[in-house]
Amino acid sequence: MKEPLVVESIDSTNAELLRRLSSGENLHKTSIIAFEQTAGRGRTGRKFYSPKNTGVYFSFVYVPEQRLVDPALITASAAVGVCRSIGSLFNVNSGIKWVNDIYVNGKKVCGILVEGYVNPKTEKLESVVVGIGINISMDTSDLPQEYNLSNAGGIVPYGTAPLVMRELLAKECISRIYKILDDDENIMDEYRKRSIILGKDVTVRPLALDSENAPSYPARAVDITDDASLIVQLEDGSQKLLHSGEVTLKLD
Repeated sequence: MKEPLVVESIDSTNAELLRRLSSGENLHKTSIIAFEQTAGRGRTGRKFYSPKNTGVYFSFVYVPEQRLVDPALITASAAVGVCRSIGSLFNVNSGIKWVNDIYVNGKKVCGILVEGYVNPKTEKLESVVVGIGINISMDTSDLPQEYNLSNAGGIVPYGTAPLVMRELLAKECISRIYKILDDDENIMDEYRKRSIILGKDVTVRPLALDSENAPSYPARAVDITDDASLIVQLEDGSQKLLHSGEVTLKLD
C-alpha cells in the first residue's frame, strides 16, 4: 500500500482525487487522509459534516477487476472493512445500515461514498474513488442545523479518543479494504450478519426529482442479495428488489 497523503484540511478528499484522475495521473491505491473537510459530500449530493478534531475523512483510488466493478459491492466491501477496523482498534461492535452507513450503539458514525471515474477519451470506467468519513468522538450537544444529524454519534464518548487514533483508524480501514478487494473476498455473509435493518420496518424513499410521482412507502427489510441489493416486503405481502442508487432508507 502506498503511504497516504495526510493533510489537516481539504475541501473534499473525493473531489481532490477525482481532480487528479482527470489530469491523467496514475493513482491506483493512492489515498488522502484529512482531519477536516470544508466541502464534504455524501450520497445524492448532500453535505457531509466534516469538522476538525472529531473524526477522520479519507479517500482512496482503486482500479477494479471486471468482477468488482459494481459500486454497490465495493461499498459493501468498504463497509465490512470499516466495521472490522473499528472492532480491532476500539473493541466496539458496529453494524451496517444498507447500503453505506455504519452505526455504533444506534448512532451513525460513518458514511461511505463510492464514485466512478470515467475516462473522457475512452468513455470507460477506469477506476473508483472510495470516500469514507468517520466520527470517532464528537460533541452532539451543539450540532449545526443545516445538516441532518439527529442520528449522529461517535465511536467512543466525546473527549475520550486521542487525536492520534484518527490517522491510525484511517490507515487500518484502507489496508483492510484493499485486502478485501485484492483477495476478491466474499463478504456478503458478514455484511448480512452486520445488518441493522434485516427483519425491521423501514421507510423507502425513491431517489426521484419529482417526489410526488415517487412517494415514500413502508416496507420490511427481509434479505440482502449477493450483489448487495435489498429485498423488502410490502404491506400487501409482495416483495420488491431495491438497488442502492435508486432509494434511501429510514429505520422506523
